[in-house]
Amino acid sequence: MDDVMTKLQDHDKRFDEHDKRFDQLDHQVDFLAKKSFEHDEQFTKVHEEIRQFRNEYLDGQDKMMQILNRLDQERVFTNLAIQRLTEGLEKTKIKVREHEQEITAIKHQLHLH
Repeated sequence: MDDVMTKLQDHDKRFDEHDKRFDQLDHQVDFLAKKSFEHDEQFTKVHEEIRQFRNEYLDGQDKMMQILNRLDQERVFTNLAIQRLTEGLEKTKIKVREHEQEITAIKHQLHLH
């Protein structure tokens, strides 16, 4: 019977060692779970920051496109205005030449050359 008791005590010691090992593993699993939750929170924050950055970036791109479209429209209207002014200038030059010819003819008739 002593043999059986000794064996039971040996098994008790082994069970105690296993309990300690399970406690250590339990602690490690708790630690890993805690780290996993921390990482989830960090990923959520990073995801939110990326989403916010993306929105700000796209807003900036939209504003730049609006500016470029406005500049392009202004360029078209400026080119048209330059073309009208150039045509008007040419017409004015022609009239000035005609008037100079008329003045020269009048001076010639009045003998004022």
